[in-house]
Parts: sequence; structure tokens; C-alpha cells
Amino acid sequence: EQQASFLIKAYDMGLTKGQYVFIPYDTLLYSLPYINTTYFPLQNNTKLRKAYDAVLTITIESDLMSFNEAYNMARRFGELMVSQEPEQVSPLFGTIYNSLYLLAKSMHNARRAGKWFSGSNLASFTRNITFSGFNQNIRTDAQGNGQTDYVLLDTDGWGSELVLFAGTYIHFPAGSPPPSDSSC
Repeated sequence: EQQASFLIKAYDMGLTKGQYVFIPYDTLLYSLPYINTTYFPLQNNTKLRKAYDAVLTITIESDLMSFNEAYNMARRFGELMVSQEPEQVSPLFGTIYNSLYLLAKSMHNARRAGKWFSGSNLASFTRNITFSGFNQNIRTDAQGNGQTDYVLLDTDGWGSELVLFAGTYIHFPAGSPPPSDSSC
């Protein structure tokens, strides 16, 4: 809702006509559902849909299934005992789930090696871990750095869905991208 208010204000100020590109920061932290997902605020608000045309969304790739599919599956199998629909839950839930699972894997590795549970020991035992997370594969390298795949999402300019940019044309407002040396 805050993002919608911001974008409508930017639209009213003429900032969404193509001279700027807006990138939401929060979606870098989770896997935003986009396959077969309708964003009703875009469908029901022409001004917001036009403003959202100036947004490019970078989000964590869903390797296994979308957040909504994983959430529904976890409910179906009794792993989540909640009544909320996936659209009512922040996809950040999946990131928190993956973080706790990574911590548990690190604790298991430290215990197996006979080490104490200190911060530095747990950090060192996050190296070279791979597992199936909530809705994506989780990988760390030899230094313990996360190896995460991201996707770029765009609107098509008229619908209420986000579409994957996979080497195809990015739909910019006014039909062309901002200049390469934009003032922003």
C-alpha cells in the first residue's frame, strides 16, 4: 500500500514517464510470486498500473515452485497450521524459513564435528551447504557466502501481472528507456 501511494504520487508529479526507473529494494530479500499471479491493485487502478510501468523488480528466483505454491503445499501437508491465504502472507516468510533451516544445518554440522555452538563456529559451518529451501534451492560456497539466483520482472504495460525478463524487450514508459547517463 505504501509503494502504491508512492508510485501514484510519482505519477502525479510526472516522474513515471520514462526518465526514471524505480527498483523496489524489499523484493531483493525474498521470492516475489509472478507466475500465474494477478496483482489486483494493478488491475483495478489505471493510474497505478501506468506508474508501475516505470518499475523494474529484482527478486529471488523460485527454483522449485512459487512462494504461493510452496505455502499452499505446506498447508496441505500440515506443515503450516494457519488459515491465511498465501496472498495475505509476506514472501519474506520463505526467506526467514530458509535462514532458520541454514542455521539448523550449521548447528548440525558443528555438532557432528564435535564443536561448540559459538557464533564463529556456526558461521564456519555454513560453508558448502546445499539444500531445498521453502521454494528455492539454497547454496553456499567455500567461504559460506550465499549463492542466490535473481530474476528481473517487468510489466507488459497493460495487464496486472509481472512478467519475467529473459532477454526480451523491457517495456518502458513512453516506449524507450531512460538515457544511459541519466541524471539520477
